[in-house]
Amino acid sequence: MNRDPVDYYNEISKIRGQSVEKYAYYLLAGNASAIAFAITQTHDTPLSTVAIPLILAVICWAYGFYAGCRFLDYSLAVMDSNIDRIQIQIGMNPICGSDPMIIASGVDITRKIEDEHAENANRYGTRQFPAIVIGAIFFIAWHLLRMALLNPQIASWINRVLPIFAN
Repeated sequence: MNRDPVDYYNEISKIRGQSVEKYAYYLLAGNASAIAFAITQTHDTPLSTVAIPLILAVICWAYGFYAGCRFLDYSLAVMDSNIDRIQIQIGMNPICGSDPMIIASGVDITRKIEDEHAENANRYGTRQFPAIVIGAIFFIAWHLLRMALLNPQIASWINRVLPIFAN
């Protein structure tokens, strides 16, 4: 089967873009669900120092959600800049018109903007996964701490070694 390499490249690029977007939405849902779950587990619990790991977990998940939203915003901005650059290149931009010098300048400017948006999208996109994992570690630490404080022997040891978590 002979395929046009350009068509194949475009198809693979499109599939990759869709996969990255789905992954970002998956992580957004994961962060939001983790926050909601933490709330359901603590809705009748008084605030105390024992909640410090849980608070840190929720902060991580909230940041992961924020990073995911920013990733999607910048990803859309990359596509918008790309569309603008193509319009300029083919002479369809009403501001640049068909003047070759203005087109060249417009293409350079939009490429720089596109690169900046791509850099920001990458920065925020790579922060989503660590945020959800670190949040999960804090959540597990909080859960283990709560369980340990239910055992009188472990609770007395924790109160001696880590007085901040004393009941």
